[in-house]
Amino acid sequence: MLANMSALIAGDNMAYANLLLQITFFAFAAIALANCFKNNAVARYSILYSSLMSLALMCIVSIAIQAKSSSLLLFQLSMPSDYFGQLLPQLNLNNLFLERIDPVSENSIAPPAIAGVSAAGQPGSFFASALYFVTSLPLYLVLQIIWVGGFLLSTVGLLRSLHNADRIAGRSLQLKGNEHKLLTAIMREQGLINSSLQCRMSVEIDSPVLVGIVNPLLIVPDRFFERFSESDIRAILRHELAHVTRRDSVFNFVQKTILSIFWFHPLVHHMDRLIMRAREEICDNYVLAEEPATAYGEVLLRLNTSQLLNTSQEGRVLHPSIVLGIVSSDWNLEQRIGGLLNQEREKLMQLSQKSKLLLNASVLAAALTLAACQVTAQDGMSQTAQTSGTGQIQSSDNGVSLTLGPEVVTAISEIQDLMTGGTDSEPDWEAAKASLDRLYEARFERMNDFEKSTVLNFYTNYYLSQENYEEAVRVFEQMLTIERLRPDIRARVHRSLGQLYAALENWSASIHSYEQWRAVSATEDKVVAQGLSYAHYQLEQFDEAVPNWKTYMELKQQNDEELLREDFAYLNGLYFTLEDWGQALELTKEMILQFNSATDWENLRAIYRRLDEAAELGQIDAA
Repeated sequence: MLANMSALIAGDNMAYANLLLQITFFAFAAIALANCFKNNAVARYSILYSSLMSLALMCIVSIAIQAKSSSLLLFQLSMPSDYFGQLLPQLNLNNLFLERIDPVSENSIAPPAIAGVSAAGQPGSFFASALYFVTSLPLYLVLQIIWVGGFLLSTVGLLRSLHNADRIAGRSLQLKGNEHKLLTAIMREQGLINSSLQCRMSVEIDSPVLVGIVNPLLIVPDRFFERFSESDIRAILRHELAHVTRRDSVFNFVQKTILSIFWFHPLVHHMDRLIMRAREEICDNYVLAEEPATAYGEVLLRLNTSQLLNTSQEGRVLHPSIVLGIVSSDWNLEQRIGGLLNQEREKLMQLSQKSKLLLNASVLAAALTLAACQVTAQDGMSQTAQTSGTGQIQSSDNGVSLTLGPEVVTAISEIQDLMTGGTDSEPDWEAAKASLDRLYEARFERMNDFEKSTVLNFYTNYYLSQENYEEAVRVFEQMLTIERLRPDIRARVHRSLGQLYAALENWSASIHSYEQWRAVSATEDKVVAQGLSYAHYQLEQFDEAVPNWKTYMELKQQNDEELLREDFAYLNGLYFTLEDWGQALELTKEMILQFNSATDWENLRAIYRRLDEAAELGQIDAA
């Protein structure tokens, strides 16, 4: 329903654009605010972590607000799409076969096949067919598939980290008596004497790490108690035990889960790295409360040296994203020690309850406020559409107010759902037609021009889906009688009529409709140029067919589309019909250079014969 209404109002689903803008703005603001507290790791951590948690809630609230078509603030952007972009698509009359001539073989060639599908209707290749299938899906569905794929990959990576950490913990060894006594003494000093924390030893790691979520396990490298002095061990383990005191294992797991949801956004990844760094700085503050900064810096340097020696042995490095360790590969040791020695560093370990509550409430309020600020699409012709508090869709065209009333909004929403179907249902065209008829009979005469054009657009969609071109023409002609029909919609109606009249082989009417399109449009259109050339050809007006086909080929080149041999062959056929041998000769030479077809060589010989005959009769200069 959200997608349908978004398409109805603005011609484009803005839900994902709104979410992306909100996430980007909120993450950028959080990072900028956190950078104001360079010397206060606690403040940075609180701001960033609260912001990361608020991102998920902000997205949920934003989707709910957009589903109700309401907002606190509404910003309108100029977009190339418009209100009728979804209701009046470009026609694709695949059953219309127009003759395209080749001078020698006289092949009757159907219009170019859809990309990835051969002329016989079979896929040209698996890749092309897959590409065609993907590009034919709605944009919102493609984005959902991409997001789900990325989320699953991120989640698998997270679970794999948990599994690796669990596997290493399972193969670890218990500490010996003296080592266990030292750990117990350090835990007592940190106020963790009643904690269920266990400490084990493993040959598969190179520095102490904390693994697990609810009941973490402290694992140290083998010979850890032999390589370092008791004071070094106390400093290192104080840092790890600070993670236990703060319950960082749980918060880190939640953080990585949120990161998996927002895997696609680089600013969220940057927030994640900043949170991890701030967390480690806070745990360093626990050590600095007991140790001088210079002494602790030397401990980190010795630990880093020991780690480098250990990593030379295969299988001794563990860097899963889910564990917490004193050594981080994302944090330069020189910068870390420089931060320890910074005289302006604030060595706080936590905020007061009042400050924490105020900060969390402020961040949450900011997220909810931003979720209520939406962006809507406005097309390039100063057309605006918005939903009022009464459930009406309002639009303005050159200062004239046009409104879809609540009853019409409800009816066309139901009709749109019936026409598009859903993931588990096919479009119900007959039910949609019945609903349209009821709406038309009950209200059409009392509708304003905006409502009338909307209802008639749905009728054209129905008749085109049934390939009932006669009725589609009738409805399009009725649309042209609407007094205040937007100029861009009027032009599109003329173009559609040109295609439909061609399908009905009413070539004169097709030409008239295309010429009407040119009269109201400031730009050329490939479909119009191609259609005009075909129509003039069918009426044997070859002189008029040539310039329109040249325009068609020029527009294809401007759009970086490949010109096919059949495009050249059609133009060459016109030259043959008009006996314009000079133009035919130049074009045939160009075709030989590009395609080297046997047919083109035959054409070249035929042209030279005609030129020789004309020279003998004195019609042209033999030279």
